[in-house]
Amino acid sequence: MNAAVFIKLQGTVQGVGFRFFAESKAKRLSLNGFARNEEDGSLAIYVEGERESIAKFIDEVSTGPRLARVSNIEVSWKDFSGEYNDFHIERFIDESQVLPRNCPSRLLTLIPLFLGNEKIRLF
Repeated sequence: MNAAVFIKLQGTVQGVGFRFFAESKAKRLSLNGFARNEEDGSLAIYVEGERESIAKFIDEVSTGPRLARVSNIEVSWKDFSGEYNDFHIERFIDESQVLPRNCPSRLLTLIPLFLGNEKIRLF
């Protein structure tokens, strides 16, 4: 039976290869979705696929890669949507670190920022 789950991991979960670890495990288990670092230092993961595979995935990410230290894990089961056709890493961008908010050039508001395959329009 297909299902979906949103997972929020807290602890030492950023800067330790956790998103790539999650991507590897999800692909091995034929799960689709994403992993994304959050501004508060946590890691958000959404996966969908076979319920049994999701349960195995949750077990694996509850400890994470070798350098990670998971202090808290929140799991919220969702209805399967079929929205994703692969598993990918989403990039978190803090716009305040990219361009100054008080930039005098209005032209900069029209320039899209490209990161990998992701296109993000600022402002």
